[in-house]
Amino acid sequence: MQVLLKEKIHRQISGKSPRVSKQEYFFAKKVGEAVACYDLIKDGDRILIGISGGKDSMSLLKVLRYMQRRFKGHFDIMVCYVDMGMDDVRRVGIEGYFKANGCEYIIEEAKIWQAADTTKINCFWCSFNRRKKLFETAARLGYNKIALGHHKDDIAETFLLNVFFHGEISTMMPRQPLFEGKMEIIRPLALCEEKFIIDYAKRAGFPQFEDACPNSAISKRKMMKDILRSLAKENPDVKTNIFRCMQRIKKEYILQ
Repeated sequence: MQVLLKEKIHRQISGKSPRVSKQEYFFAKKVGEAVACYDLIKDGDRILIGISGGKDSMSLLKVLRYMQRRFKGHFDIMVCYVDMGMDDVRRVGIEGYFKANGCEYIIEEAKIWQAADTTKINCFWCSFNRRKKLFETAARLGYNKIALGHHKDDIAETFLLNVFFHGEISTMMPRQPLFEGKMEIIRPLALCEEKFIIDYAKRAGFPQFEDACPNSAISKRKMMKDILRSLAKENPDVKTNIFRCMQRIKKEYILQ
């Protein structure tokens, strides 16, 4: 099984590129592992990449463009930035990056911050409205997949959030079919840890923006991130173990 997976990964990213850094190659290899393991991208796919301007989504864009040139088959990419109305500087900077790098892109407006009570805004509210706009855009333009920049840390944090605050065992899926299979959310960075992405983004020279969210320092997700950081001091594999535990369920020890 492992040999077949390695062969499939090699086919996904095979080929040589002019002057590609080792870091970019190994990042693409890790993403290729997720693509092969969870069957994220197929020949003929039309993928809308949700871009926030942060390190994760920008890294996703760069690595998918890299893989697009090597994929055994063909898939289309379009980039979508949803303007939530909180950061005009970010919008201008991101659009400048898209133009300078020859990205096919679209900017959608959902400027709900301007009419909202920011004291009542939370991560779920913001994510729901941004994702709704991405669904609408993908459906209108004929894209069958939406790629998001969530990574292994996000998946572990979401697991803890759902256990602690919702009393359920669930998390983000690397591949999540929606609307009776007519559309899918894919997360090609699912096997990548955040610390690697931070280093990759620094070396890539993406535009830097301050976080405009007034709740970023006090959110529940920030709380989970701090918990994982503390646990990692005792066990560096804690995020990997959380990821694996959702595939190693011992049903005989689960309450019915």
